[in-house]
Amino acid sequence: MATTTTNPNRLSQIILPAATASCAALFVLWRSYKTTKNGNNGSNNSTSSKNRTVITSTMREQRPNGECIVVVGAGSIGSSFCAIFLAQQNDKVVCVDPLVDEATLKERIQKVWPTILARGLTQQATPPFGQLVFEQVMAQSLHRYGTPRLVQECTYENIECKQEILSELDHILSSNDDDLNILIATSTSFIPHELLVPKCRHNKDRVVIGHPTIPYLDCFMEIYGTTPTVVSRARQFYQAVGFDVVVLQKTIPGHLFNSFLFLNMQHGRALVRDGVCTPQEVNTVMRHLGREMYSGHMFLSLLSGIGGDRGLEGGMVLSERVKQSVITISFYALAKKCFMPHFIAHAFGTFMAQTLAARVDVPPPSFIQACQEFENKVTQNKTLGVQEGLFRACSARYTRLPYEVGNDPFQIL
Repeated sequence: MATTTTNPNRLSQIILPAATASCAALFVLWRSYKTTKNGNNGSNNSTSSKNRTVITSTMREQRPNGECIVVVGAGSIGSSFCAIFLAQQNDKVVCVDPLVDEATLKERIQKVWPTILARGLTQQATPPFGQLVFEQVMAQSLHRYGTPRLVQECTYENIECKQEILSELDHILSSNDDDLNILIATSTSFIPHELLVPKCRHNKDRVVIGHPTIPYLDCFMEIYGTTPTVVSRARQFYQAVGFDVVVLQKTIPGHLFNSFLFLNMQHGRALVRDGVCTPQEVNTVMRHLGREMYSGHMFLSLLSGIGGDRGLEGGMVLSERVKQSVITISFYALAKKCFMPHFIAHAFGTFMAQTLAARVDVPPPSFIQACQEFENKVTQNKTLGVQEGLFRACSARYTRLPYEVGNDPFQIL
């Protein structure tokens, strides 16, 4: 029988992701405090006021009837959003970026258009550039081409930059009640909502986080807002243009998608750094795991899947045993690192597992309820066995997402 050895360094790999994320959040908060403190300085406010665009009655009168969608920033995310919005063929799309030219924007849209076609989002072989308008001055773009249904900000991932751009948008779109209701969305990848809006003086509640992955590649969208009405409007907008929308109830650094991605990437690099496996092997593990997560709804189905014939009930019993083992091993490794003898380290780990198991990582009732609802769905309210139900629900993965030795349509390395 093979023996298992415990690596004392594994404890650091368990604690490191949470510690790093906490440090990152504290750093962001510190930077925000410094920025807000400086922003409240009288001389800085004076300079900012001089640079603000003055909204004249002429600008408001020149706004034509109709609607448009405004994208601020023509980088990889901004140009990708433009392509998605153009594929809908419903609205004029106005893109604003003082740092690039129109030819560059069109070239970027043209490059991603084959993916837009492959996803079935449009039947047009070429982008409808007749619907696209490019501007380099933000104030003009927001008043010249109709009332924006939504303004999507896609500038640098920098707190100071985001605060200034959102403040400027909030100022420009404040001339009347209709303007004050225009949604402003930011595609920030990491920054929490409260750090984005401290300089918005008119209606900061209409500013929402609208964070995609990469819009032309994937339909995922996560949103966060401070009022139910604004969140509902944002969700309806994104769903109407084809996004699969997740609503955050709280704002956290990295939101949902990037917080998961960050922890997975960090753990993978730690495994490589500690010599557990090669980068290629981590990639293989993540590909297998990713297929199960996607096609098998792993977050909701895992407990039922590992529970055998008992389903969710059996899975919960097994997960508690696994949790006790993880705690035992973690504290055993810590004790060994402190040069404790084996029998003391083992007793210490066992004691800590018995003490902490009932208090650590307790599944919230809403999660158990969701797992039970999922199991009821796939078993057709228990008319099928759990494993049979799971197979029937998810067996399409074997034909539509084949991943076997010698049958890997996505193999590159």
